Amino acid sequence: MSIKKVHYKKARKSIKPGDLLFCSGEYFISKLIKRFSKSIFSHVAFVFEWHNRILVFESVEDDGIRIMPLSH
Repeated sequence: MSIKKVHYKKARKSIKPGDLLFCSGEYFISKLIKRFSKSIFSHVAFVFEWHNRILVFESVEDDGIRIMPLSH
Protein backbone atom coordinates (compact mmCIF):
# COMPACT_ATOMS: atom_id res chain seq x y z
CA MET A 1 0.00 0.00 0.00
CA SER A 2 1.36 3.40 -0.96
CA ILE A 3 0.73 6.47 1.18
CA LYS A 4 1.24 9.97 -0.13
CA LYS A 5 0.96 13.43 1.37
CA VAL A 6 -2.06 15.48 0.32
CA HIS A 7 -2.23 19.20 1.04
CA TYR A 8 -5.11 20.36 3.26
CA LYS A 9 -6.73 22.50 0.53
CA LYS A 10 -6.98 19.46 -1.75
CA ALA A 11 -8.20 17.07 0.97
CA ARG A 12 -10.67 19.42 2.72
CA LYS A 13 -13.64 18.56 0.50
CA SER A 14 -13.52 14.89 1.51
CA ILE A 15 -12.81 15.28 5.27
CA LYS A 16 -15.75 14.40 7.53
CA PRO A 17 -16.45 13.77 11.24
CA GLY A 18 -14.95 10.50 12.43
CA ASP A 19 -11.92 10.71 10.14
CA LEU A 20 -8.37 10.37 11.40
CA LEU A 21 -5.90 12.82 9.87
CA PHE A 22 -2.31 11.66 9.75
CA CYS A 23 -0.30 14.88 10.01
CA SER A 24 3.23 15.91 9.18
CA GLY A 25 4.35 18.78 11.41
CA GLU A 26 7.35 21.01 10.78
CA TYR A 27 8.36 21.80 14.36
CA PHE A 28 11.70 20.44 15.59
CA ILE A 29 10.00 17.73 17.68
CA SER A 30 7.81 16.74 14.70
CA LYS A 31 10.91 16.34 12.55
CA LEU A 32 12.52 14.17 15.25
CA ILE A 33 9.40 12.00 15.51
CA LYS A 34 9.34 11.52 11.73
CA ARG A 35 13.05 10.78 11.56
CA PHE A 36 13.21 8.23 14.38
CA SER A 37 9.92 6.55 13.49
CA LYS A 38 10.95 6.47 9.81
CA SER A 39 7.55 7.90 8.92
CA ILE A 40 6.21 10.85 6.95
CA PHE A 41 3.79 11.50 9.84
CA SER A 42 4.41 13.14 13.21
CA HIS A 43 0.96 12.94 14.82
CA VAL A 44 -2.71 12.07 14.29
CA ALA A 45 -5.81 14.26 14.63
CA PHE A 46 -9.41 13.11 15.13
CA VAL A 47 -12.14 15.04 13.26
CA PHE A 48 -15.49 15.66 14.98
CA GLU A 49 -18.49 17.96 14.80
CA TRP A 50 -19.67 20.10 17.72
CA HIS A 51 -22.33 22.82 17.56
CA ASN A 52 -22.30 22.63 13.74
CA ARG A 53 -18.53 23.21 13.57
CA ILE A 54 -15.94 20.80 12.26
CA LEU A 55 -13.09 20.49 14.81
CA VAL A 56 -9.95 18.41 15.29
CA PHE A 57 -8.68 16.88 18.52
CA GLU A 58 -4.90 16.54 18.44
CA SER A 59 -1.73 16.54 20.51
CA VAL A 60 0.95 19.04 19.46
CA GLU A 61 4.37 20.07 20.75
CA ASP A 62 3.68 23.56 22.12
CA ASP A 63 0.14 23.17 23.47
CA GLY A 64 -0.20 19.51 24.40
CA ILE A 65 -3.71 18.24 23.68
CA ARG A 66 -5.96 20.77 21.99
CA ILE A 67 -9.20 21.17 20.06
CA MET A 68 -9.03 23.43 17.03
CA PRO A 69 -11.25 24.31 14.06
CA LEU A 70 -10.38 22.14 11.08
CA SER A 71 -9.77 25.30 9.06
CA HIS A 72 -7.01 26.49 11.46
